[in-house]
Amino acid sequence: MLVRTRRGSGHDHRDGSWQQHRLWRVILCLRQLQMHKSFWEPTPKRCMMKIAKDFHWEMGHRLPEHFGKCKNIHGHSYKMIVEIEGDVQQSGMIMDYYDLKKIVNPVVDELDHAFMVFDGDTEIIEFLKKAGSKKVIVDFQSTVENICRYFLNKLKSVEFPSNVHKLKVKIYETHDDYAEEEIEF
Repeated sequence: MLVRTRRGSGHDHRDGSWQQHRLWRVILCLRQLQMHKSFWEPTPKRCMMKIAKDFHWEMGHRLPEHFGKCKNIHGHSYKMIVEIEGDVQQSGMIMDYYDLKKIVNPVVDELDHAFMVFDGDTEIIEFLKKAGSKKVIVDFQSTVENICRYFLNKLKSVEFPSNVHKLKVKIYETHDDYAEEEIEF
């Protein structure tokens, strides 16, 4: 009896050769997989990974010592990316995004719709007091580089889980200008 296979070739399978054929194909597939060692190696116990979350806020400032337009009162729609690197826990996560948000949001809320002002800029501080405006007085010029350090210093004082080894903050002042810095724990 001649039986046609799916491919249309004719094989006489009365002698059980189809079982041998199928077994041979499985062996060939396994040999090909063995070439990819990573398939057979167990996952390492320490698996480093990165996760990141975006945060946004609106804030005014000025750079009184600047030579251009930035010496004027103005504001930006800031975007910050907080990235952490660490070991993946048994839960399959480095850290829950909800927990990261709970750590970062208080600092973002402090700055949102506020005016960041250098403590030496007394003229603007007096104006903001009279206007009853929300302000954050800092001991540095409010450049994006210094704002990045400000956030990093605030966040590094928080107790992160012990599996987190690195923290990076990247702040966009405009859609194409940013500063970033990172620390290791």
